Order: sequence, then C-alpha cells, then structure tokens
Amino acid sequence: MKTTNILFSVTLLAAGLVACGDDSEGTGGSGGGSTSGTTTGTTTGTTTGGDTTGASTTTGGGGEGGEGGAGGEGGGTSFPEVPELGTQLERMGRPAINTALVDTFAYLTGDKNIIGPSTTDIRNTSEDAYNAASYGSAEATAFTNTHALQLTVLDSLDGVCGNQPLYGFGAEGVCLDDAGEPDLVAGPPLQCYGTLATVLNLDAMWVKTTFDSCGLYLGVEADGAAALGSDDLPANEDCGGRRPVDDVIRNTYSVVSGVLADENGDFAFAFDDLIDAPAGLHPTDFPYLAPPGE
Repeated sequence: MKTTNILFSVTLLAAGLVACGDDSEGTGGSGGGSTSGTTTGTTTGTTTGGDTTGASTTTGGGGEGGEGGAGGEGGGTSFPEVPELGTQLERMGRPAINTALVDTFAYLTGDKNIIGPSTTDIRNTSEDAYNAASYGSAEATAFTNTHALQLTVLDSLDGVCGNQPLYGFGAEGVCLDDAGEPDLVAGPPLQCYGTLATVLNLDAMWVKTTFDSCGLYLGVEADGAAALGSDDLPANEDCGGRRPVDDVIRNTYSVVSGVLADENGDFAFAFDDLIDAPAGLHPTDFPYLAPPGE
C-alpha cells in the first residue's frame, strides 16, 4: 500500500497549571522620616519612624521593597505529577465492535472450541475481559475466534450468506465451491470469516496522514483490503478516522452484513437504519465540532 498508516491511540491525562505566589514579611533596619516605595511586581515596602517593616505580595517576579523594607520572593509555575493509571476499563476503539462481536450470539467452550449458545452472563464476562485487554496483546488477539463466530450470524442480516467482505479471503479452496460460490456447509466458519475478524480485532481508529480528505469511516481498512487484492472494499484516498457526523453504525453493519451497494449498484455503506443526524449538527470539515452551545 502506497500510503502510510499511523495509529493514533490517544490517552487523556489530567494536567493542571498552577501559578503560585509567595507572600512574605520582612523587618528592615532603622530609618528616618516616613518613606514608601512601590516596585514592579506588586511589591511594596513601608517604613514608619525609626522602625521599619516591609510587606510584599508578589505575582510572577518579585521586586525590591521600599527603603528599609524587604522585597518579596518571586512566584513560580509548577506542574503536578503525571497520575498513575489504574485498571483499564474500556478499550474505546471502534463503536459496536465489543457489542456486536464478543460472544453476542454464540461462544466457544473449553479447549475443544465447541460452539455453544451465549448467555447474558457469558457476554458480560467476555465483554469485560475484552475491555481489559491491551491493544495488540495476546489477550486481545485471542478474541479473533469469537469475532469470526459472530460474523457468521451477522453475514445473514441481508438474507444472503457468504457475501460479507473478505469472506474466504486467502482460503478460496476451502470456503468456496467449484463454482466459486460460498460453501457454507464444508467451509469452517472460523477460517472463512477469519480475515475480517482479524481486521476488526485491531479495534482502534486508523488514520492516513498522507491524505487530507476525511469523510469515509473505515476508509483506511477498506483501502487496506483493496491493496491486498480484495474487490469487496474499494481503494480510496481518504484519511479515515472518525468524525462526529459519520454514521458509524450504518457503515459497520453494512460491512458485516455484506450490503455494500446502493440501489444503483454503486459502492455504498447501504445497510441503513434510516435514522439521520440533525442537519448541520456538526461541520464536515476540521475541527468537525460545532461551537459550544449550538
């Protein structure tokens, strides 16, 4: 692929900017008369009669006090320590991946990979474990098999099985019959749906920094599939990522169901829930967010 893919995985750390001033009092020597002096930095020194006192309130750099008065110390700027992160609670990658692909319909039991029906308790436990798995770790990669298993069900959403993008990719002799049609009887589900499961298991926002056109959610993934030789998803010059205006659920379910053409036969994420965002809610250009309060 001629483009460079860079993964942006952003962790937001709390940081505060604290500006501290130092209030100090000093006692000077003897002086005559009554004198006052004011210096830059809001530092003042006052002497009265023979006894002299100096008082200062300093913001930023301190100044010298008046005659006989002691100047205040300069203020400073300090940063708090970076907080120590605790247990990971959410992967915060692509929307719907955990919900749709982690033991949603069926699960693999034991070491023999026996397929069994999923339950609410099984799903809750598996989803928590998926969220706790670090990106790219062995624990995260282990979910590829359950992703593939759920994809066999989601492939049927449009009433046609085997038309899901990347179905049987790299395993044509196993997943397709002699006529090139999906072999849903002989083809092992975990192998025939494994390529798309692997792509979706990399649950993160992918962005191409070499392109400045950004309007296709899953655009980088689609371009990667095209570069591998797949005709299911189009090559493109879109930076990918996700904008607030992107209909991520429509795009995701279009991919997993295999509905990738509009009524004219042109490529489109066409499995639509017909729920549209309010017109003009967010701009389609960077920074993609409407001003606060709008």
